[in-house]
Amino acid sequence: MSARRRPVAEQLPAFDAEHVAMTDARAAEYVPTPPWVVRALVEGMAKAGHPPLPWEKRRIETGAGTGAIVDAVNALVGQGLWTLCELRAEAVGDLRMKYGSDQRFELRRGDYVALGSGHAGDHLWITNPAYSIAAGYLRKNLEEAAGVGTVALHVPWAFVATDAVDGVALDLYPIEGRPYAFVRETCWIVAGLGRGGRRKLLRKP
Repeated sequence: MSARRRPVAEQLPAFDAEHVAMTDARAAEYVPTPPWVVRALVEGMAKAGHPPLPWEKRRIETGAGTGAIVDAVNALVGQGLWTLCELRAEAVGDLRMKYGSDQRFELRRGDYVALGSGHAGDHLWITNPAYSIAAGYLRKNLEEAAGVGTVALHVPWAFVATDAVDGVALDLYPIEGRPYAFVRETCWIVAGLGRGGRRKLLRKP
């Protein structure tokens, strides 16, 4: 990890170089999260003896896409209450088809960073954000978590060296392997009450 905290803006050319398109809606940045990335986190935390994510709380997916993280989590730890936030109209349509009739799911269309999830406090925020605006997602997640909720984001490893995480107590879970062709290294960052200082290399199951 670099000792120098770099402004987030310095990271954007690197993301561009990795072929991440930056459009107004960030639609071109959407890629489904591979299920093994979620499984690696769940199993890696357990093997390391780290406190698990609070799956019993409301789970808030702030960039839900078509539900890849939702489906992976439900398969691994069981069903729960979800709030799904998504910007793209076609993805919202897919989410409604998959989950719209299930009372355990609340769907919210719009720009999460601007509008929020409608929830705050002791819940779980988990997402794989558009990498060019990951700082905004982290900031909004932490704001809504209000010091008592838990935040888990899948981000490029380079993000950990930016000023977006200054002053944030994080557990770090770098991922061995390459989930996507367009970014070399990724990790999960986990923030919340009692978090900070743990680190575990996650291996592909």
